Order: sequence, then structure tokens, then C-alpha cells
Amino acid sequence: MTVTQTVTATKAGAGFEDFEDAKVQYTADANASALAATLNSAGAGGDFTVVVGFNPATQTMTVERTWTDDDWAAYLAEHDGARQAAKANLEAAGWTTGETIVDNA
Repeated sequence: MTVTQTVTATKAGAGFEDFEDAKVQYTADANASALAATLNSAGAGGDFTVVVGFNPATQTMTVERTWTDDDWAAYLAEHDGARQAAKANLEAAGWTTGETIVDNA
């Protein structure tokens, strides 16, 4: 079974040109380099598949990760505190964030 995690983030008035441009600022504002490294490693290791998107009109970036149930559970167990801290940092920097989790049972 799998779990789909969809993360959305918008920073009004930012003027990003594309996903990569938005991602650079998002990553800096999250101030969570260890968490970013974990996600990069997990993605490279096949723990999830990812689809990204960016809407220039709304300045909204979207990251959809589909995890195996076990990999998702392990990620949450090890990094939920860091995830919450990154979200707080982003919101303090003016981002509007959202996350949906769907169990694909």
C-alpha cells in the first residue's frame, strides 16, 4: 500500500519564475537543511516517487510524494518534529502552506 502526501506552498507577492526559483526560497525560509537532506536522500533511495508543479499566476508550488506505507511511517516517526518546525519557519516568513495525506489502501 502507499500514502500520497501533497504539499502546497504560496508566498504572495514573491514573483517566482518557476518551481526551482520558488524551491530555493522555500528551502531557505524553512531553515531545515537536515530535513531537506533527508528528503533528498529518501527520494534518491526510492522511498517515494515525486511529482512537482508550479502555478506562476498564483505563485503556488506543489510537491506530491507517494510513499510506501512503511517508509512514510518511518519518516514521520523520525522527522515529525522537524516537519512542524519547518512549517512554523515558513509561515513566519510569509508562506501559506498546506498538506494533505491520502492513504491509498
